[in-house]
Amino acid sequence: MFVFLRKLSFILLLPAVSQAQVFSTSVTESRWVVESGAFGCQLSHKIDGFGVWSMSRKTTQSEIAQLTIDLTQTAKKNIHLSSGSYKVITAPAAWKQQQVSVKLGELTLTKSDADLVFSAPVLPSVLTTLETSTAVMLVSPDAKPLRVQLQPYQFKDAYKQYKSCVAQLIPFTFEQITRNTLYYQTEEKELSAGNKAILDKIVRYMKADPNRILGVLIDGHSDAQAEIATAESLAKNQADWVAAYLKEKGIGEDKIVVRSHADKYPVANNVLAKDRAKNRRVTVRLEDEAIRQKNAEKIAELKKQAEEKAAAASAAASSVAPPPELGDKLPIELELEKMVEGQDLEKPSPSEMP
Repeated sequence: MFVFLRKLSFILLLPAVSQAQVFSTSVTESRWVVESGAFGCQLSHKIDGFGVWSMSRKTTQSEIAQLTIDLTQTAKKNIHLSSGSYKVITAPAAWKQQQVSVKLGELTLTKSDADLVFSAPVLPSVLTTLETSTAVMLVSPDAKPLRVQLQPYQFKDAYKQYKSCVAQLIPFTFEQITRNTLYYQTEEKELSAGNKAILDKIVRYMKADPNRILGVLIDGHSDAQAEIATAESLAKNQADWVAAYLKEKGIGEDKIVVRSHADKYPVANNVLAKDRAKNRRVTVRLEDEAIRQKNAEKIAELKKQAEEKAAAASAAASSVAPPPELGDKLPIELELEKMVEGQDLEKPSPSEMP
């Protein structure tokens, strides 16, 4: 009698289940795909005839998990998603009779053509469930509910790869690493550990994105010294040490430009000790195509202004002597180092930020 009742209860449930539209990839075809990179990681699972569930993480950004609906596929099947609250439940395999479905939470779909975002309160439970080889089901609020299932097959290994990728993401962007200032003490005989740490970050980024970085500009500066030769030596030694360290770490010499300026370009006065310390510095800047183009345009404009000024001075002069030539080397105020060094001097570089 007990067996008969169990069979009867199962039969009574069939009409309700048959009314639901169920989307799921078969176990044999289920795949969890990991895409790994230095600046982003993604884990995705295709759901046949419906769309793709994915979870991704990019450098300095929060994790995003969402169900992206393939509107072309759903339109062909005349499927229209309702806005509202979608239940997220566990879906134990049929052979796991001892397990019952458990509600993991609810998600809200605001527009029928939008992605369904798996928010923070629900996502950890979804991941834990899939790790235990239990499927996860999404149930729509319709009278004839639409059900979308995430298969757990192959999830565990793929999720492990995804987490490994996330752990190795470069933790800073190009904008955060493009401009760096390394400070030094007068008596230093080599690069400090702190400055090496900054350079290691630069090396890590350059190796992760070699095609973007066109060059590294290294400029050594000193504070005012009693002898100009001392100031020149301080600035040059520090700049050369930085260049040597980058080469030692595998950065090509063809990408490195080294210059030293002694105490020509102070960022603070040379009276107080704390201000002198600000002047003893090496700036390390990364160039990509956009930065290089911007600098080239500025230099071209400055050269044009200098030529126009020289032509005007010549025309105004009563002398019939030929106009002064600019020569191969531009006036010092037009040189690239001053133009670049003069930018954003009051704005701290990323290496100076806490």
